[in-house]
Amino acid sequence: MDREILLEMNYDLMDQIDQLMALEAEVSLLFVGPVRDCASTVIDLALSASGQIEAYSPAELAYAATFQLRDAVNEFVHVTQQQLRIPGTSTPSA
Repeated sequence: MDREILLEMNYDLMDQIDQLMALEAEVSLLFVGPVRDCASTVIDLALSASGQIEAYSPAELAYAATFQLRDAVNEFVHVTQQQLRIPGTSTPSA
């Protein structure tokens, strides 16, 4: 993939990260504990993945950062579902 395409994609990603940061602020007001922690982790890893792309890091570093971000998003969804007690998810431990 051409570097210019990656940088353009990364520029678009920064708008989405800004939206995530606004969401994280709302989550921090509504939740405590694991949900808030997971939201912060998602932001940190999104910025890390973006930095790897912007720096045109070796593929193994950029891929690793992207996969860590994906896993953190999945964990955030899971923990949030538990806290909201959505059917089909295990209940949060006391």
